[in-house]
Amino acid sequence: MTLPRRPPRPELPESLDERRDALWQHRKALDAWIDEVWEARDGLSLGDRMIRNSVIAALRITGLYNRGCKNALHPVLRERTLPIPKRFDTLDGCRIIHLADPHFDAEAHNLAPTLALLRELDCDIAVFTGDCFYEHDTPAERVLESMRELCGSVQCEGPVYACLGNNDPADFVENSKSINIKWLVNQGQAISVRDDTIWIAGVDDPHKYRCDDIASAMNGTPDDALRVLLAHTPEIDRQAQAHGAHIYLCGHTHGGQLCLPGGFAPYKNGKSRSDQVVGCWQRREMAGHTSAGLGCTAVPTRFNCPPEVVRLTLRAVT
Repeated sequence: MTLPRRPPRPELPESLDERRDALWQHRKALDAWIDEVWEARDGLSLGDRMIRNSVIAALRITGLYNRGCKNALHPVLRERTLPIPKRFDTLDGCRIIHLADPHFDAEAHNLAPTLALLRELDCDIAVFTGDCFYEHDTPAERVLESMRELCGSVQCEGPVYACLGNNDPADFVENSKSINIKWLVNQGQAISVRDDTIWIAGVDDPHKYRCDDIASAMNGTPDDALRVLLAHTPEIDRQAQAHGAHIYLCGHTHGGQLCLPGGFAPYKNGKSRSDQVVGCWQRREMAGHTSAGLGCTAVPTRFNCPPEVVRLTLRAVT
């Protein structure tokens, strides 16, 4: 079977606005290419199917499959702290809800308990770092209502600021305009929080689509703003730090999903340091956080890595 070739990345113009548009058109071309590949293979590749089926078979043989499925249905609340530069002391105590990777169309469904958690949490900002979807060919309507409920349950003023993940089709940006969500696709905006300014920026998926452009996302940042970058994966942390991000929020790893006792993740689902698989981490003066996410990928199970809703509290200590 001959598969269609991936469209080559275009030559990008110098103008940041034109570059952003060129990358967006490239992303749409990649979506069309993925559609063709998906249809030609009738879904997942043979290799992906074999890995998934082998893991499920091993879990069933050991009697762990049902327990892992139950683990995936019970999200927990994590309270974590991120350091920020001392000059942003007015933002000390600012709270950010960080959500990621619900994969609403996958087998594991924990939406109801997730909504119950969110309704009890207040915050100053809410962010979502990608992957509403799991299957590439899922109709948007199947995911739209779940995403509407998720965003509607967040207890804060303003929209949920979001970036696209490696399973999210570009068309969903248009399809979800009725939801209280603000997609940031290689762009950012200034928001006022506690009498200070935060520049919240988002890049397109750096993992599969590779259409991220931090320079465009950071363009226009006020000099006195705390800079928060949303990216689907931790894989571009070096570039983010070089562009002056103070905070880097991401997901994609699922925290390892199938972890050994003690939380060790044999599989990281991408290129990142081992300390970036889940929780808080540091890249020089930039503070980062990787969410374990809400959903599952490949198999609907979790071990030693529960799905999570995270509330981050900023502390002006550095």
